[in-house]
Amino acid sequence: LQKKSHHGSIPYNNMTTVHELENTFLTAFGLNVQVFRKSGNIWLVTTSTDDWTLEQQNEEGRSIAQHLNIEPEDLNDHDVY
Repeated sequence: LQKKSHHGSIPYNNMTTVHELENTFLTAFGLNVQVFRKSGNIWLVTTSTDDWTLEQQNEEGRSIAQHLNIEPEDLNDHDVY
């Protein structure tokens, strides 16, 4: 994924905007990343809301899930590779 090996971490919190997070990945690691938000049963690219904070993105996802009566995502449910 990278031409050079970079090591480090990406600092973020609920007030970090999507744009800030994506830009940090690019400047720190040379990686172009794209944040998605789950909306109901589909994943949306957040390009039109890149100025929103991660908390705003999460709240919008929770609001849609609640409106559609969808169970919240289990953050511990993932494949281990």
